[in-house]
Amino acid sequence: MDALEYIIEVTVCSGLFLALYRWLISGKTGYRTCRMYILTAMTASAVIPALDIPVYSPDTESPALVTALEVHIHNRAAGLPADEQWQDGAIPAVIKILYISVSALMLLLMVYNTLRLLRLQRRCRVTRRQEYLLAEGPDIKTPFSFLDTIFIGTGPGYTEAELDMVIAHEASHIRHRHSCEKLVMAALRSALWPNPFFWMAEKDLAEVHEWEADMDVLSTGASLTEYRTAILRQIFGHCPDMSCGLGNRITSKRFIMMTNTPHGRHAWLRPAAALPIFTAALLIFGCGARSQARLKAELLVSPAKDTAAPAVPVHAEDSCIVIKVTENNGTTDISVDGQHCTLEELQGIIESKTSSEEDRTVQIVVSGNVTAGFITDIKEILRITTANRIRYGNLENMTEQTTEAHPTDVHPD
Repeated sequence: MDALEYIIEVTVCSGLFLALYRWLISGKTGYRTCRMYILTAMTASAVIPALDIPVYSPDTESPALVTALEVHIHNRAAGLPADEQWQDGAIPAVIKILYISVSALMLLLMVYNTLRLLRLQRRCRVTRRQEYLLAEGPDIKTPFSFLDTIFIGTGPGYTEAELDMVIAHEASHIRHRHSCEKLVMAALRSALWPNPFFWMAEKDLAEVHEWEADMDVLSTGASLTEYRTAILRQIFGHCPDMSCGLGNRITSKRFIMMTNTPHGRHAWLRPAAALPIFTAALLIFGCGARSQARLKAELLVSPAKDTAAPAVPVHAEDSCIVIKVTENNGTTDISVDGQHCTLEELQGIIESKTSSEEDRTVQIVVSGNVTAGFITDIKEILRITTANRIRYGNLENMTEQTTEAHPTDVHPD
């Protein structure tokens, strides 16, 4: 699959899944459901377009057949001038290098920040409590939590009630493993950084984390008025932030969610309603159709199963590579110019025989009850090699169809 096509499909999937979340799930189901949906949806939007699940019609096995499939292999760039070769491949290569460099830089930044937190923890006075570690140090200006540790400053500015709410808030983040979810989401966003929906999903996930932590603080018996007052004081900068460094995300919606009960009577039906959308995305972007019409255009089927296979004209030129596929008693054998091999070894053998710049032709001879899927697997392997033109020869009338394409983009009609 072309990289640009993959990025476009990921963008469509992630945008669709995120729109469904904001319309159907956000604030209307349990917080755990919201978190799991965001992580599952963004992971699925990255995985589904990378799939190529073959979908065959019911009859995937052909009777006794013989076909000659000629794949014309040549070095596409060999006959081009040097400047045209550079223009043909240099710009995509530069874009690819830029994309990978930015992704690697963002991932390295994640690792660097993680190491900084670990070093900070070693400089603090650490106290083990029942559910978490409490790290106290003068260098900590804003309370936050990471993995199983709550970081809090030792300076003045907290009343006893505020300190209890701070610790309860951060302990909720630890109990629900919010840091792990943020790391997973950050890794996905770094790998697919041009996609704006991954950045939006990361913010939505952090928002759910805050809602859930707020609800846990209030469930301990903390006063709603005092808790809101403490948050307002943070907004105006009179006391340190207590929400994982996300004080700038505090809005009136967060106040509303403190008194909201997202568990409705039929709340469980909302995630179930997303299943048809996921299924449709899988069928559209994750499956490659293999129709019988295409199969008949590629294979020559004899009139009867027991009919003897006619002789297949095999090229005698030295430049021709002959792949013979035969089926005997349920066993499928492959040979390349008389050399027996497995399907896994086929690509390496073909590449070794087509390493030169001269044009080469591959002729596939199929005999017996070979499944259509097996023939497709061989053709997919040939497309990974230097094949740029595929010629289909019909043994009866030798009608030919020719397709010009990039090796990975060969789609015979």
